Amino acid sequence: MSINSAYALGALHETEKKEAERSAEQQKVLLKGAEANVEQIELLKQQNKLLSDNYEKIKEMYDSQVESIEESKRQLRKTQKLNVWMLIIAIIAMLAAIAGPITTILVNR
Repeated sequence: MSINSAYALGALHETEKKEAERSAEQQKVLLKGAEANVEQIELLKQQNKLLSDNYEKIKEMYDSQVESIEESKRQLRKTQKLNVWMLIIAIIAMLAAIAGPITTILVNR
């Protein structure tokens, strides 16, 4: 083997070694990036779970408010009907109170 061949072989070996080191370094960087992505995904999963829990709680509160409003509307309708009947009774009582003296005046004539 000649000196030039040995030198070329050494240079080739050195180049391959540098390429292998560069490739190993790139693999390390890619692995760190992948690990960071996995951590981000885990954080996003946790955030999504929290958001989902919050949504469920808010939905329960909303449904409860809707039911409360519906119950209030039913109570309002009942109260309005009762108030109408009380007004009718009050008008009849007022007419009876007015009719008493009028009847007395008419009878005494």
